[in-house]
Amino acid sequence: MKIRAATIEDSAQVSVLMLQLGYQLTPVQTAEMIHSHQKRNDEVYVGLLDNQVRAVISLIYFDYFPGAQRLCRITALVVDESLRGQGYGTALVELARARAKARQCSSLELTTNFRRNKTHAYYEHLGFEKTSYKFVMPVPANN
Repeated sequence: MKIRAATIEDSAQVSVLMLQLGYQLTPVQTAEMIHSHQKRNDEVYVGLLDNQVRAVISLIYFDYFPGAQRLCRITALVVDESLRGQGYGTALVELARARAKARQCSSLELTTNFRRNKTHAYYEHLGFEKTSYKFVMPVPANN
């Protein structure tokens, strides 16, 4: 798999991958997200096989105030369903580790849905450990 920085032209194929995780992003929304990441100096990478986008990973970088440290968070990681278990996700996580190191981050983190038990085992196999819970509160739009 060839890995490169995502471009706006990848938006339709990335949208299809995100749907495999249950996220219904239109190609326009996906293009906006890729552009937003580029503008903020965050990163989105795609994995290509036969010139087709078959995997995606997005990374954000931020300063964690309580720990006085810089962190890298994987906000999306998807490998096409038909290609899982072949090492492509691991290659993307290794890229994320290298990018985090290059950006002087102290750790690489991610979140995943409680229901994705196989995914949890995979992340633990890679060396991630469960350290916290994530709590979410919706913020209503101003109408």
